[in-house]
Amino acid sequence: MSSNKASDHSFFIETELGTVTQKGDWFHINEKQLGDFAPGLLKYISFSTLIKEAQAWVESASSLSLILVYVLCFFINPWFAALISLIFYCFWYQSKSAFVLNKVADFFMIINHTAFQFILALICLSYYTINEQFTAAGIGLAFFIVMKPGLPRKLWNRVTNQQKKGNMPLNDRVLKMIIVKKALYQPDSSPDELADMEDKFLDFVAKMKKNSK
Repeated sequence: MSSNKASDHSFFIETELGTVTQKGDWFHINEKQLGDFAPGLLKYISFSTLIKEAQAWVESASSLSLILVYVLCFFINPWFAALISLIFYCFWYQSKSAFVLNKVADFFMIINHTAFQFILALICLSYYTINEQFTAAGIGLAFFIVMKPGLPRKLWNRVTNQQKKGNMPLNDRVLKMIIVKKALYQPDSSPDELADMEDKFLDFVAKMKKNSK
């Protein structure tokens, strides 16, 4: 059984309006607020674990797109590889909450890790350069520079937050699905309780988002 005593809060900061991670990703809820409408869940899993998994899913679009462009450059024209990877990024970043599954976050934490991405870039870019595939090397390097710090994510969040005032932010959508999936497998959960918890989460996030403006 998970315990809040074992929580690691070193990678995020909680405020009255939500939680922000060291990487600048915002979730419109904090531990106390989650405990108010889903108290049973925190008996089994810590709040920091929920945020850590949500962060992994949020970052996954950049990591998967980076891996995809490196792989495709071995087989097709680098410009087509870049185009396919960008299309995939747009699709996955907007739709990833629909694919949330337990345990997948562990895989994303690996591919999101700086060491993994540096090693992958070193191997692939070295291969392209040695084989005089300079276009592939240039595109691969450009993707690394842009995707590694999550620049598209930060720009996308800024634009969508301004344009879609009434919609739930993508980060909160991911966190909501993680909470629902975790609660689904707890021994004392029921369909009615899950539906009620999801509705409360939607209402609460909408309220917090409105208050933060």
